[in-house]
Amino acid sequence: MAPNKLSPDTILESVCEVRFDSVESEKLPEVVIGKLALLPPWSEYDSNRLPISDLPAELRKADQNLKYQPHIELTDGEKSTIIRIGTNNFSVGRLGSYPGWDAFFPQIKSAFEAVSTSLSKFSATRLGLRYINSFSQSEHGVGSIEDLNCLFSVGDDNLSAPLNVNYQKTFGPDHIIQVRLATPEYVSGPRKQPGGIVADIDVSTPNNWKCEDLEKVIEWIEIAHQSEKSEFFKLFTEEMKSRLVIE
Repeated sequence: MAPNKLSPDTILESVCEVRFDSVESEKLPEVVIGKLALLPPWSEYDSNRLPISDLPAELRKADQNLKYQPHIELTDGEKSTIIRIGTNNFSVGRLGSYPGWDAFFPQIKSAFEAVSTSLSKFSATRLGLRYINSFSQSEHGVGSIEDLNCLFSVGDDNLSAPLNVNYQKTFGPDHIIQVRLATPEYVSGPRKQPGGIVADIDVSTPNNWKCEDLEKVIEWIEIAHQSEKSEFFKLFTEEMKSRLVIE
């Protein structure tokens, strides 16, 4: 069984997303955004329209890269919870201090329940749960890839930095795990820390997946969290666990 808590924590950002079809998405796409943005508790959040919302609806609908992009972003007063809404997608995210799964999961569950019951013939077409972690030398004793429980080599040469590695694994038939490990040379923005290593773990559904049963959607999310956590702690050496795991 994977550990539950680290000190200091490594999580920079966590997000759970659902892409969906509904009657409103097909016939009155702008209604979707209006209905969802007014749901409690995020009806009181600060609202920010995103640039894609200025594009014509037919253009967005015709391009798969645009169809599932959010149109507005809602943030709470502390800017720690982020809700993103599009005509065919919805996500709940956390930035900064992570409250733990026992607090984050109920937030996801209640939000997804509100979305599914607000739309006609709601059908999830893709689910994703993503955690972006950052290790640093000062906080975690991790200053290079070699400090993690992994080894990358070509021939007789071990690779350490600069390094940007992506690999994929499966966790049952409905959970695909994408793992990205990157040294600072391949990281930009607030995720970049001096000497730090970013571990980006993204669990998603396979192609052509579809589900109209909300209970199964929620069950998928719980399993996704288990698989993400299991994969994350495979990166830890026993020495790291002894220093950082507190629960």
